[in-house]
Amino acid sequence: MSFFGSTDFLVEVEEGTVSDHFMRHKFGRNPSVVNGQWRFVNLLGFAAWPLSAPTTVRIAAGNAADAAGGVGARGIVVQGIDDSFNEVTELLATNGTSPGAASSTLFWRVHRAWVSDVGIYGGANVGTVTIENSAGALSLLQIAPDEGQSQFCGWTVPIGHTAFLMGVHLHV
Repeated sequence: MSFFGSTDFLVEVEEGTVSDHFMRHKFGRNPSVVNGQWRFVNLLGFAAWPLSAPTTVRIAAGNAADAAGGVGARGIVVQGIDDSFNEVTELLATNGTSPGAASSTLFWRVHRAWVSDVGIYGGANVGTVTIENSAGALSLLQIAPDEGQSQFCGWTVPIGHTAFLMGVHLHV
């Protein structure tokens, strides 16, 4: 293994062969930013991030095809920071036109979600998948139709970790 600044070291971290190190690639888009205004880079027109208290989350009511027996998304993995500030993931089942069940995890942050299971090979979510607090009062993250993953560039460093920003790439 080479010294910290080398490309070889970063490749080894990416491959998971260096203990206690990991890489995160964050990406996002916001197709509706008004000229001259600041907005979060996400698919929502607003930002409910960070939360003011930890909360369970669920998948909001959506498209009928995004359900257990549907051709679209059947499961969504939600990733974020729990109430102990550890990075966590939880698999949530979609429920079509009804809200899904609440997570068992209390989330302080929700910074990524992706489709983990679909009803048809090569498919993705048919409709917009919205992750909301379990009361249904606050939308946190969205996956646009047919995208399969959220587009939010925010991330929180888990407790006990140190982050190094290696680069930024932007389009306008």
